[in-house]
Amino acid sequence: MKSKKSAFTLIELLVVIAIIGILSTLAVVALQSARKNARDAKRVADVRQIQTALELYYNDVGQYPEEVTSTISYGSNVYMATYPSPPAPPDGECSDEGNNYVYAPQGLDRSSYTIDFCTGGPISSLLAGNNQATPEGIFYIPPPQMVSGFVKHHNVTNSLMFNVTIYLKQNGETKYTATTSSSGNSNFIFPEVTPGTYDVHFSLPHTPGSINSTDAANLNYWLSNGLPDSNLYGLQILAGDVYETSVSTIITSEDAYSILDYFVSAGSDAYFVFTKEEYRSAIYSSFPIPFASGGSEPGISSMKITVPVGSDVVQNFYSSVYGDINRSYTP
Repeated sequence: MKSKKSAFTLIELLVVIAIIGILSTLAVVALQSARKNARDAKRVADVRQIQTALELYYNDVGQYPEEVTSTISYGSNVYMATYPSPPAPPDGECSDEGNNYVYAPQGLDRSSYTIDFCTGGPISSLLAGNNQATPEGIFYIPPPQMVSGFVKHHNVTNSLMFNVTIYLKQNGETKYTATTSSSGNSNFIFPEVTPGTYDVHFSLPHTPGSINSTDAANLNYWLSNGLPDSNLYGLQILAGDVYETSVSTIITSEDAYSILDYFVSAGSDAYFVFTKEEYRSAIYSSFPIPFASGGSEPGISSMKITVPVGSDVVQNFYSSVYGDINRSYTP
């Protein structure tokens, strides 16, 4: 009598092979992910070691090194024998060029520094992408965003303003500049702006003034009638405050005299006042509103613009000539 041997069927074999294939794929993916995380962890650890060496250098020398090549040392003191190289390959969106630890001293007295580096994924409190180390810690650097818009006169025809330079400043320091075109449209573009909040200033070339006694008469009329809100746009109010006696832009009888004196008698150059598009029709009871003065040099400004992470900004501006109460100014 023959014995009956059990064996796998073809279907069972295919199922086992498929399971082994899936498990192998998962293992490879998990291993690759673990290797990427390990490379990022080494990048952060390397940067922290560089920071430690730089602080030891600073304690002895009183400033950070002018440059860092293969070592961090001063005289016979060696604070880091070998400046580390990031692990390869680069991960995530990091490029071969960005896969470096780029050191740069900051300030004339080298009292600070930056180390730029890139991580492929999130690690600790850092996000994937460009990161920067300073004496204060390690921070994620959000990608730059585009800021654009147009600049127009707030005259009757809303004519274009050409050759206006816009400055984005932080703590009094100019970070970015852009200038409206000299013909065609009056658009400006800041192609890459680091997210944050900036003060907005303006300047423009020499412009002859063309304000006349009619503007002063209109201003006197509005003053005598109690400045009814329905009669004045926000930019007309700002243009009317040529005497600049108050940061709150309060119009007084001195402003009418100033229009006659500076713009008619003396034939002064025109000075402009700028505000965001959304404020140009603000009524007097809404004041003060953010504005910036503009002449041949950037003037005072209470206007700010915020550039968020991950979003471009479109911001339009309108301007009036100081004294142009009836919006009749023609460039």
